[in-house]
Amino acid sequence: MNALLGRTITPDDDRVQGAHPVAVISFNFWKRRFAQSAAVLNRTILLAGTRFTIIGVTPPEFFGTEVGTSPDFFVPVMMQVQVMPGMTDFIKQDRQRNSWLHVMGRLKPAISEAQALASLQSAYEQIQADSAAWYAEKFGSLKNWERARLEVVPGAKGLSDLRRQFSKPLIVLMAVVGLVLLIACANVASLLLVRAMARQKEMAMRLAIGAGRSRLVRQLLTESLILALAGGFAGVMLASQATRLLLTFLPHGHFPLALHVHPTPGHLDSRWSSLS
Repeated sequence: MNALLGRTITPDDDRVQGAHPVAVISFNFWKRRFAQSAAVLNRTILLAGTRFTIIGVTPPEFFGTEVGTSPDFFVPVMMQVQVMPGMTDFIKQDRQRNSWLHVMGRLKPAISEAQALASLQSAYEQIQADSAAWYAEKFGSLKNWERARLEVVPGAKGLSDLRRQFSKPLIVLMAVVGLVLLIACANVASLLLVRAMARQKEMAMRLAIGAGRSRLVRQLLTESLILALAGGFAGVMLASQATRLLLTFLPHGHFPLALHVHPTPGHLDSRWSSLS
């Protein structure tokens, strides 16, 4: 992800704890608070009592790495204590307890997911062994560590607890929706057949004055097509409005839920940063 303006956080910004108070701001925050001014670079903002220098702005299509959130600021991990005053210093915490940190990586060119998984497997097994030993020392019993498995999955759609939580219920819901749609189509077809029976005299009159059968078929197909287009347009309009309404019923927790969901030609697109 490249910066729209300025630069992003580099490894050099994240080597020494508390040494680099720099921040990259989101496009929405830049637009909302700075009116998209190019002079925003090198300005300072106050975060939890510490002044951070703005070094870049993210592109408008980037909402972070976790679906459901849309951060306004991105800072180096080594600045955790400064932006979370009064909380545990996670940087110096025991490695086995660092489950707060989510890591995403980019595959090197010509490296497959299977190769990446194989290269990570030994490190993962060592981490599991260390964690099991630490847990046994602290609590005198072991969790079911053998159930844990390492997977390498695409990160294009972001990290999403919402997707894991709601994917199966949504599949069931979509199956029910499909069934209801088939019933509705069958009902509409029955109504058209009944209407066709009532128009027998009209069709006989059209044939009597010279209309061919192909002409009548084209007329009926045109009427059905107009009906289908009208229904499709109404469905798309309803979907666009109902989506916003449905999102208001999702539990928000301590942080506002930022889901960018809208109907597209093929699917419901959800930019996760921030439910597809």
